[in-house]
Amino acid sequence: MPGTDHDRTGSITPDDVDPGLVARRARFYMCGPDPMLDALGKGLKERGVPRFEVFREQFRPTRRDVEVPDDASFTVTFARTGRSTTWKKGDGALLALGEAAGVKMSSGCRVGQCESCACTVLKGSAAHLVTPSDDLPDGDVLTCQSIPTTDLVIDA
Repeated sequence: MPGTDHDRTGSITPDDVDPGLVARRARFYMCGPDPMLDALGKGLKERGVPRFEVFREQFRPTRRDVEVPDDASFTVTFARTGRSTTWKKGDGALLALGEAAGVKMSSGCRVGQCESCACTVLKGSAAHLVTPSDDLPDGDVLTCQSIPTTDLVIDA
């Protein structure tokens, strides 16, 4: 909810950077998903920030191998919308599957760190492609980093 613990949603853009910081030749330390870092770095350069004043740090969680047969096919149901779709091995994570099916789902970093995409599994099972934090409640999955391992119903 805007204003409760943040004032906006989405990624930081070059337009979000105070022009006074650019004028004072501030150093910029960036951390986040690659698409945001690429856009922000390019935008800062276009605004005249020297390359040596921009620092980029990427965190990449260790990926886990999840064994899924090549011909795997699972029905995924998004309970809040009532939409169902079929997941196949090449479809990627649950978040991408939901978005492709027109389901609006919460997301942030898309690399399994911010946990804004956490969703409760109502029926079935899913596996994380990265090890989630110990704080993730039992029965929840990070949709940006999870795939179904059976037919699945999630609270989305």
